[in-house]
Amino acid sequence: LLQEPSDAVPGGIDIEPPEEVGRFLGCQHIITEREITWQGENPTDLDPPEPKAKKAAIWAAPAELRCTACDQAPEPYQNSIPTAFQIPQKRTVRVMEYDMLGFFQSSIDLYAELTDTDPSNYPAVGTPFGVEHTDVEDGQGGPRGELSSPAMEALANLLGFDAPMGPPDIDVTVHGRSFDDKDPDPLPPSESGYLQPIAAKCLMKFLYGARMARYDIQRAICHTASCVTKWTEQNDLDLYRLICYMRTTIKYRMVSWVGDSMENVMIKQFADADLAGDPRTQRSTSASNQKIWGPNTRALQCFSSRRQTCVAHSTPEAELVAAETALRTELLPALPLWTKLLQRVPRADFMEDNQAVCKICKAGGSTKLAHMGRSHRINSASIADTFLRGIANLVYERSENEAADIGTKRFTDPMSWVKVLYLVQIVADSFWTAPDYKSYMASLFSDGLPHKPAGSARPWFGQSSHLRPRPGQTAWK
Repeated sequence: LLQEPSDAVPGGIDIEPPEEVGRFLGCQHIITEREITWQGENPTDLDPPEPKAKKAAIWAAPAELRCTACDQAPEPYQNSIPTAFQIPQKRTVRVMEYDMLGFFQSSIDLYAELTDTDPSNYPAVGTPFGVEHTDVEDGQGGPRGELSSPAMEALANLLGFDAPMGPPDIDVTVHGRSFDDKDPDPLPPSESGYLQPIAAKCLMKFLYGARMARYDIQRAICHTASCVTKWTEQNDLDLYRLICYMRTTIKYRMVSWVGDSMENVMIKQFADADLAGDPRTQRSTSASNQKIWGPNTRALQCFSSRRQTCVAHSTPEAELVAAETALRTELLPALPLWTKLLQRVPRADFMEDNQAVCKICKAGGSTKLAHMGRSHRINSASIADTFLRGIANLVYERSENEAADIGTKRFTDPMSWVKVLYLVQIVADSFWTAPDYKSYMASLFSDGLPHKPAGSARPWFGQSSHLRPRPGQTAWK
């Protein structure tokens, strides 16, 4: 079909002859048939959230004064929440597993070789994100702000000396420099971390595997990679934490499955953003995820996590930037391709979890956002035009079902992390055999995933590592 001329591509697309599915670009594609029941359903259906407490009687309006329309779904957008849910019966689907175990093992071995460490000694961690010390992550090579005891302890462990315990105003001196607000000569960023010389080599290798088959570590890699030229002690902790997580979850795989005919599938585009998630620049992070969706189909198409190029003053502003980026770079380019493959114009739903953004997208702007710059206003107008022309449907989705959430923020709680792992379909082997959603979540922790948030995992070096300080050298390099 792709080789035939069309309106979008008059000359057709010149493609290579099809081959059997197998190893491609370092990723082993494994096709099997499996039986599913609850797999792929929304978490709010499988594990409904606790009902919110009702307001006190003094705040409740009389029945005759209540607005009857308030109990209905808002008009400007659709509502994806069903009124009732029943787990479908067991059915057989065709599954694609993306296996890059060998690649990620070589990535861990690369880090171990450069640091002269033994991977078997790396601690197990539940998420790729540890504690973020805002007094360390400042881009200036040292704390600038109030020193808290946990941050001091992590920094002292990283530098190899015993941290005295005391109030936040204690004085800590490292090779002649005191870490306080009055330091006139901060350390250059290039001298602020042990792992900076190997950071680019490791992170770029990790990023290739993450883009192919591990969407869960994209945010951690991209954020750390953006600091390669302004490396700090916090980035040392982040890189080592990432290595520990990759080793802990090395057997996890990304999966997709198809169990419907071409007439019963559609496109779902997810987009999300945090607010000022980067403490160094105060910029937000956009994330997007696209799936081919059907009653028995969950096929991942693409995923991205990137820092925004502008500073947002509120969550709706950040969400608008993320929504416009997802529409322009993922959904709109995919529509001509799937129109050709399906021989029809596919239905495309854009899943948004912020009701304020849904209303702004419908109206094309808001008087409360009159302060927005020209770029933000263009984003709002572009989104509104896309939905007005009927290219895609704007659908409100609960945050618990937002498949792009995993690429926006630092998840330090393993309990929350395993839920977003499920949304991007990165699963363990027990995913296919667990009788229900809660049993599968419990099996992850029983198989070795820590269920408690860990602190800052401290990197260390072997005797022969060139990163290890030599006698007579400073504590930094």
